[in-house]
Order: sequence, then C-alpha cells, then structure tokens
Amino acid sequence: MDKIIEILFSNTAICFYEGVILGFVVRRFIKLRKQKKYVAEMNAQQKDKAREDQLDQLLKNRLYQGDPDKALQNNIAYDVTFHEEQRVNDKESEGVALQVIEKGKLATRKYVIFVPDFITIGQGVENGLVLNDLKVAKQQCRIVRKKKDLYIQTLEETHPVILRRKRNAMQLTKDAVQLMDNDYIELGETVLNVHFM
Repeated sequence: MDKIIEILFSNTAICFYEGVILGFVVRRFIKLRKQKKYVAEMNAQQKDKAREDQLDQLLKNRLYQGDPDKALQNNIAYDVTFHEEQRVNDKESEGVALQVIEKGKLATRKYVIFVPDFITIGQGVENGLVLNDLKVAKQQCRIVRKKKDLYIQTLEETHPVILRRKRNAMQLTKDAVQLMDNDYIELGETVLNVHFM
C-alpha cells in the first residue's frame, strides 16, 4: 500500500497530473475562443443584414409608383423598388462619384464627391459635404447609395430642401427621392447642381 501511495504522489505522477489538467485547460480555452469568434462573426452578419434592411426600409416609399419627373410634377416622392436577387458586383460596391457645383451667396465651388454608402450634407464639420451657410441645419440632408443609384432625403424638416429637375420642383421630406443627373438641390442660400460621373 505504501508503494502505491509513493507512486501516486511521485514527481513523475504529479507532472502527469499537471499535464492532463493543462491539456484540459488548453482544450477548453481553444473551444471558448472558437465559440467567441463564431458569435462575433454571427453578430457582424446580423448587423450587416440589419443595416441593409434599414437602408432598404429607408429608401422604400409607398406613396407613388411612376417616373421621377411625374413624381416631381405632382410633388410626391418617387417610389423605390428593390430586387433582392440582384447582386452587387465589385464595381458597384466601390461607390458613385458626383461632380457638384456649389453656388453660394459669396462664391461658387466645383468639386467631385465620392458616395460609398451615404454622405450627409450640412453646416456641421462632421458632414461629408460641409456648407458654409448659416441658413442650413447642422445635418440638413443625406445622399444614400443603393447599388449604382443615389437617393436624397432630408434629415431636418424645419429647414426646407428643394429638389429641382428641369421645370419641376418639390420640397424633400424624410422619404427618399432618387437623384438624377443635372438635378438642383436648394438648401438655405446654397444651390448644389449634381452631375453623375
């Protein structure tokens, strides 16, 4: 009996026990890391899906179905239809470039802006397009990209935003309206003329 107790508590046996315990701890650690990575990936996928759903919902407008010119004539926002089966290719995912001619009270600027997913327009420095116009809200409106199309919506209804297209004009609401080439966006004392590139 003393011999068995001596073997069970010998240095070799204790090293063996420690090795078994360490192996168990390492396996458990690896398993937990894999679970944590899996949960993080699932959360990221859910956030991406929720963001896409929110963007789709943001751009959907049940008020009107028809062409954008008639929508402006009737002062009703343009309805946006999406097809889930359409896939975004690499070129579409890069973003859309716009040439903007900004006519303010004091000066005219001409520049190119790049719309990856969306940009905000306003007086605040946090915007993608900052306007030096005291009659414009800190975050006045935003331009959202959906595939190769751009849509505009107001974020601050106390400061009106007018969209002009040819002879037609409408005041923007929180419903998104599709932007077309050579549209004019009037905010405060600033007029933005947009051209697709």
